[in-house]
Amino acid sequence: MDIKEAYKEIFAQGKKSKEVLELSIEQHARMCVENSKDIFDARILAKMLKEEIEYRIKQYSHCIMNNTQNYRDWLQEDYERILRLRISQLYASRL
Repeated sequence: MDIKEAYKEIFAQGKKSKEVLELSIEQHARMCVENSKDIFDARILAKMLKEEIEYRIKQYSHCIMNNTQNYRDWLQEDYERILRLRISQLYASRL
């Protein structure tokens, strides 16, 4: 997913910039669920995405400008938390 391009599209539509991260989380959650046999495998896959998540947060923070390292750290922690939650939701909907 190209975060900068997604940001431009979201911005052009007049939507909130945070929707870029929501789209990214959804993509990652679906990838984890589709490529795992159970929720535990999906969570392991999610942990393996740490560097990719860090990269996406960095790209997003460049788009929104004027942010601190503490904010980027919080964004990454929040992203990972929401990703775990979304994976759980996707597995629950399968049942």
